[in-house]
Amino acid sequence: MKEENKYNKNRNFTALFYEEDESHIKALEDIKRKYDCAYITHDKDVTENGEIKKEHIHCVFRVGNNPRWRSAVAEELGIKENYIEGCDLNKQLKYLIHLDNPDKYQYKIEDVKGNLKQRLKEIINRDSKTEGEKARIIIEFIENFEGYINIASFSMWCAENGYWDVYRRAPSIFNKIIDFKNKRIK
Repeated sequence: MKEENKYNKNRNFTALFYEEDESHIKALEDIKRKYDCAYITHDKDVTENGEIKKEHIHCVFRVGNNPRWRSAVAEELGIKENYIEGCDLNKQLKYLIHLDNPDKYQYKIEDVKGNLKQRLKEIINRDSKTEGEKARIIIEFIENFEGYINIASFSMWCAENGYWDVYRRAPSIFNKIIDFKNKRIK
């Protein structure tokens, strides 16, 4: 009996698109409109022979809380099923920039579009820094911030930049540093 691909039914999908295919561009527009997604154009990938691959777009998206069949999602988007597959969301987000593939061209985070780009930033920050390094970055941010820092905007900065876990564990320490800095400004 053939083993079923664990990703055939999923909440998270990855798709490969080519700009010259109108159905692909329409599908990407539908994804951007309906779902949380991140996408990037790969124009510097090379084959094993060293030739530049045909330009293509990688897109990662979530279809909601309920798993859906790959075939149903492909049909909804109007594309062939072989251009889409279920995926591990975090791994595929990292693949957009080839983060875990050092032998491939390293795309920049700035090249990624879509509202899941923030999640990719958080993954990068979480995976690449120790808790101590994150704490140091937070303290440096506070010390180098020009002007008065309000706790709400600082908390938002931590959440948006992948430092919420460290801030959440020691908010009183960071709040005291902010208070001290704000008092120096007055």
